[in-house]
Amino acid sequence: MNLEITFDLPGLLVIGLALGSAGVWWRLGGVSADMRLHQLAPDVYVYRGFFSNSAVFVLPRSVVVIDTQTTPEVALRLRRQIAAVTDKPILHVINTHYHGDHVGGNGAFPEATVIAPEETARFVVERDGERAEYCHTFGLHLQGMPPVRGPDRTFRGEMELEIDGEKLVIAQIGRNETPDACVVRWPSRGVVAVGDGVATDQYPWLGVPFLDEGFQDDGQWLGYLRTIRGWRPSVLIPGHGRPLVGERTVASRLKLLEELLEALLREVRLEIGRKTLLPELVLRVDRRLRHYRLRPELAERVVSQRFAIFRAYNSLHPDRRGKGWWHELRPPVIRVPDAAELAAATAGAEGGALLQRARRFVRKDRPLALALLAKYLEKNPDDAEVWAERAEIEMAGAIRTRPIVDASEYIAAAGRSATRALQLRPGQPLASLNQGIVEVWGALVTGQAMDRALERLEAALAAPELTWLQRLRGRFFLAKAHQAEGRDAASDESFRALLGPLRFLDRLLLPRLRTLP
Repeated sequence: MNLEITFDLPGLLVIGLALGSAGVWWRLGGVSADMRLHQLAPDVYVYRGFFSNSAVFVLPRSVVVIDTQTTPEVALRLRRQIAAVTDKPILHVINTHYHGDHVGGNGAFPEATVIAPEETARFVVERDGERAEYCHTFGLHLQGMPPVRGPDRTFRGEMELEIDGEKLVIAQIGRNETPDACVVRWPSRGVVAVGDGVATDQYPWLGVPFLDEGFQDDGQWLGYLRTIRGWRPSVLIPGHGRPLVGERTVASRLKLLEELLEALLREVRLEIGRKTLLPELVLRVDRRLRHYRLRPELAERVVSQRFAIFRAYNSLHPDRRGKGWWHELRPPVIRVPDAAELAAATAGAEGGALLQRARRFVRKDRPLALALLAKYLEKNPDDAEVWAERAEIEMAGAIRTRPIVDASEYIAAAGRSATRALQLRPGQPLASLNQGIVEVWGALVTGQAMDRALERLEAALAAPELTWLQRLRGRFFLAKAHQAEGRDAASDESFRALLGPLRFLDRLLLPRLRTLP
């Protein structure tokens, strides 16, 4: 991906250039949120966590929370936000499905009854290891996983709750991202909380590649979308992304997603019937459906249309259907040069000459540059400075790659290289910077502590070796770490330091910076 930075607000060019190496996060602004509670309608709120949302219904005498973030520590911030708008007790928690970013904070609500489908109660025990597998697949630094508090009350199919004279309906209306998915309706208010079944402001996430679940050729996800559309809700709260307000807005989004899923199945099925080999199949289908991914409301921020095509192929092809995960279908993002290409690139170069040649390739062919560095490190495995340089090149690859699922391959590689550099030279500034960034990114998604990452970033920023742009990158992630820990004053001050001469625009720019991933 070329280093192109686009902006949603006029006059941000200078800030974009200042962020420089954090350009991908600027371009993806709005994917995460400000970790605050927002009112959508009377008594209806959404908490926009860094990675996922929680819906909050304030009933006449108590509060219902739907999905609880990633960990009890993160959920405590949600509790504080709720306490700022009501002193009513939180007596019910509902989980829309078993994924860790929706059930991980259950333990922060000890006084509440946790309600979920029967399958969810089983999955949080039987499939608990998937939380670590998820982190491994997407290059997230993992410190550990706190245990999940399971449901106290379960149901199958549909459950009606009478709470404080109000009726809530929890219903399983079709398998979507997970087989246990449910939605929560407040019919009298026209509100529905949908978990991960509806993507509201970007290309839909159709399943994780280490599982053979998610989008299937069984009509269930399409039926799910049609059922919700038939209810004609005026507020839809998703598990991720911006909530939708207004009956027409909600209906339009649901209809668009129906059309997209139908088109994916139709076009992939057509190419399978033609016996098109997978690489060509992906190109053809992606080309014919490019009008979808070019729509701003289907921006390829976290996942791509190619990602969806692989998922559809795994569901449709007779040799793949029901056979398991589909991770191996996706080609590596970091291309591995073939033997002939590598031999030509390294001909006559050793030691320092090989390093210089690798550096010349960085801008025009990053994977080849990394392959040359790997050749150098085969003979010089204890060169901490080159390991740190390699981590920097890999982090640059992450910054210039979209969507996030593709960038994650570079992030994981940068973490490995930085770790090796720090083993050889503890405190190496460039390695500390990039390892700190990897740790902040992982902690943001998983909701874990930032202490070690903050130490690394502060130590790196105190060293004179870093360039101006590297310092800006470090300060940005330092601010995000403080924000995630609930230290809003420290976070905003770090953001203001990042703005430099544009500090006078902080009222305009701080809200934007808070919602950058």
